[in-house]
Amino acid sequence: PIGERTHGFQIWLRMPLAKMEDDPRYGTVPPSDIPTVPLKKGLVRVIAGQLNEIVGPAKFAVTVQMLDVELEPGEQWAYSCPAGMDNVIFYAFMGSAQINGKTALKAQQVLRFDTAGGKDAAIEAGSRGFRMLVLTGKMTREKILWHGPFVCRDRANLQDCFRKYQTGDFPPKRVSWDYRDVTKMPR
Repeated sequence: PIGERTHGFQIWLRMPLAKMEDDPRYGTVPPSDIPTVPLKKGLVRVIAGQLNEIVGPAKFAVTVQMLDVELEPGEQWAYSCPAGMDNVIFYAFMGSAQINGKTALKAQQVLRFDTAGGKDAAIEAGSRGFRMLVLTGKMTREKILWHGPFVCRDRANLQDCFRKYQTGDFPPKRVSWDYRDVTKMPR
């Protein structure tokens, strides 16, 4: 609505080496398609993956969980990293919270927690409430080489990407529809 502040996020997922040359995937999920899990004083929007029995509509080439968590002041929420995943990032974009009763997290901060010692986190919203994205997946633990916009498996692959970019042949695969117009995205 006019005059109302909104948030939009562009998420890039790091593909395992075996999938780096797969066809690109782009997607937009309208808010009306995102299911919610109600809390006593808040809610969780399930964008991708599963939370309890609710499955999010966004689909990717790798298994992930993406949640939009909104908590009213003082509300507590317990998060558990799903089985088979070992990398969890909280991105706070409104308000503040305490994580596990000791770590402060406020808007525009990121917290990545080590799931080797435990896969649970207790979140308590601050006095102005709290909103965050929970981004969860499986670490590939593969060596990568990164320069500018390119994430590659080795130096030769990186040089090839730059050559293709300079000659107009990058990206090597494009989607068959106009990705700048969401109405043209195949359903």
